[in-house]
Amino acid sequence: MRSCFFISSQEPLTEEEIEVLIAELLEVESKAAEAQEALEEESLMKVEADVRKELALSHPDNELEKAVVEEMFAFKEEWEVELDELEIESAYLLEQLDGAGIELSGLYKWIERQSS
Repeated sequence: MRSCFFISSQEPLTEEEIEVLIAELLEVESKAAEAQEALEEESLMKVEADVRKELALSHPDNELEKAVVEEMFAFKEEWEVELDELEIESAYLLEQLDGAGIELSGLYKWIERQSS
């Protein structure tokens, strides 16, 4: 898992620590959105077309389909693992922010406004 800024003390978080957690959360959420987009059917179809083109140069027709399937399986697996790790990291960050008394629904509304 990525290194991440976690607060483990019982003392209240400083404003700076909260800002760091929010910045980390924004980064994680952005990466998670990228991972989700990579796993969308339209994106997967584009990647598969590119993979098929590239592998056609080095694989005979009778081996091409198997090679494409294997490559796409590995591609999807990699993004699914990435997304799982990001979701775990996000949950830890949200837990820290919630423990600091940050209203999470308000935070998400603020994040949505920032990304628009």
